[in-house]
Amino acid sequence: MKVTAKDILAWVKSHIVIVISTVFILAVLPVAFFFSTTWLKKIVKTQEETATKELSAVKGAEIEYRLRQIDPSQPAISEKNAPNAALIEHFKKANEKLEATAQAAAVKGSDFNKGVGAEAASIGRKEFKPLVDGLFPKPVLTEEQSKSANARDIFDEQEALRLNDMEDALLGKRGKANPYGRLMAEIGAGGPLEAQRLEETIRDMRTREVEKITSNARGLTEEEGLKLKAQLQDRRLAELQARARSLGVYMTMDALTRASSSTPGSQGRNRGRTTNEDELSAIAFERIAPEQLKRPQLFLKQWDLWLLSDLLTSVRLANQGTATSPVGIDKGVVKRIERIEILMPEKILELDKKGSGDAELDALQAAEPETAPTSDVPAGMVPLDKSKSITGRVRGGWNDVYEVRRAKLTCVVSSARLNEFLAAIAKTNYMSVTDLDLTEVDSWAALADGYYYGDEHVVRANIEIESIWLKSWLVPMMPEELRKALGMKVEEAAPPA
Repeated sequence: MKVTAKDILAWVKSHIVIVISTVFILAVLPVAFFFSTTWLKKIVKTQEETATKELSAVKGAEIEYRLRQIDPSQPAISEKNAPNAALIEHFKKANEKLEATAQAAAVKGSDFNKGVGAEAASIGRKEFKPLVDGLFPKPVLTEEQSKSANARDIFDEQEALRLNDMEDALLGKRGKANPYGRLMAEIGAGGPLEAQRLEETIRDMRTREVEKITSNARGLTEEEGLKLKAQLQDRRLAELQARARSLGVYMTMDALTRASSSTPGSQGRNRGRTTNEDELSAIAFERIAPEQLKRPQLFLKQWDLWLLSDLLTSVRLANQGTATSPVGIDKGVVKRIERIEILMPEKILELDKKGSGDAELDALQAAEPETAPTSDVPAGMVPLDKSKSITGRVRGGWNDVYEVRRAKLTCVVSSARLNEFLAAIAKTNYMSVTDLDLTEVDSWAALADGYYYGDEHVVRANIEIESIWLKSWLVPMMPEELRKALGMKVEEAAPPA
């Protein structure tokens, strides 16, 4: 069958919708392809720009990884790097380990300062404990006693009993050992041979020798007299040598600063005043003045005893090391302790004044406020004042880390081995030598007085010592009045009643 143009036109007219749709489709496809391609390029470009920007932001992002600064004098360890889960976890664990190490070191340091732990025991130190339990900082009542209507009377009674016990403990009365004598015994301290006893020994020997030579029938010839004189001199020296070898160091109670009628430690002290005799702390030997029988004053005496213990331990350490018995003065480094002066805490306010435990101490604090010295030290470290000592360490209510006590020691030491003693002082506890003066010693004159120092050359050393006491363990024992007198801020506590 032959299809003509007429037939095609007729079919188109009869199927006009199909024809129009087909033409539309054929026209739309290239147009759509053109526009879709253009849009795709724009979308791809936009997404690429967004992705590139975000990728750059990620690549450029950095966080600071930081190790905790344990020592303020050393720079902190830190680095900047891209966020990384593994790094974050590593630094977290490292900081936790550093924190634990720092805490352990702080506890260990505090324990050593107090005389606790293997390090303290290795040099023969013992834990610092009050001579009387339950006195410092103050007696504690039971819950039942605290609720009693006469709680105040119960507190006063218990305090009085413990104050009396402390007095007996310090003085070595009522069956208690004298604590100062005990410390001296631990280092083998003693005085020279008594002159009278020595003279009696020499006189008896002379009598026996004369009788042996002459049968008391004649006098000694010149030659016999010279020979006997030499024998007696040798015997005298032998007696002095034997005494020296039986001791660890020459020292008697006279070397300690004794309490006088003015009760040292009871006078008020002006800030900035130079040290003089009334600023020395004192040892009570026979009695304690009534105004000193209070918890703050007795705690000071307890503190003095602890400091004296450290000073004498350093002497023992220099002389005999870890030996359990004295090596003898002739072999020791420190031959003789002539004087020990323990100074009162610097800038301490008046304690013995009536009412000084309450309002008057508060008023003194307000009238003479303390400020920390200005010094170039890293943040986190205690400010120093180099005008006070070569270390710059000073005490004050503003210092929350440690207290400072000072002492002066006059002793006869081996000149060749002086450094051994200085090292022993530093090894014993947190003590530093801040001043040292040396003078000659006349060994022959000392020998005439009964002091035998051995064969080596000796000098007289005047040593100033600074002692550090960490507040973390010391302050909790302190009576409130003493804390105020030392310039510390004290929270008001409820009365015992």
